Amino acid sequence: MSVWQRGRVSGQTRRWALGMWLPQHKLASPAYTPTPRARLGLRYKKPVFYTITIVLGAGETGRGRVSVAPNFRLLSIMAQASQPSAADGGGSFTAQIFDPARRQAFSQVPVPNGTIFGNAQNPFILKYPYRFSGTTPAQVTVQNRTNAANTVTIVLYGVSD
Repeated sequence: MSVWQRGRVSGQTRRWALGMWLPQHKLASPAYTPTPRARLGLRYKKPVFYTITIVLGAGETGRGRVSVAPNFRLLSIMAQASQPSAADGGGSFTAQIFDPARRQAFSQVPVPNGTIFGNAQNPFILKYPYRFSGTTPAQVTVQNRTNAANTVTIVLYGVSD
């Protein structure tokens, strides 16, 4: 299938984006397929889900940590909140993911949940798998943007040895 022509992915609606015809579901598109070098690191690995659940009061900030397996490669990030998104479209919470082993933050400031997180139907897929060393836990900082209690669940999906 050429990315310059309308694709024939059964069950997927087509849309015009980035100068190419792409199916709605990014996993079905060759434009979003990881490079061959990135795919070599995924061979013979087991799929792993890490879940972080944080209960926040109105306007509170919370932190969560999850110990990941050695050589865990993050492929996608998903999240869900108990409160609907704010009226300004910024989402019901902001979050920031941090890898203490590399001292690497995924963003410089906390980002609204609609920007960095997907859901089970449309996960936020990383173009290149991010490799955690597994020596220190991954950290997540979440801030509630609603005026009510909010339960935030963040799922890190990837592969490990």
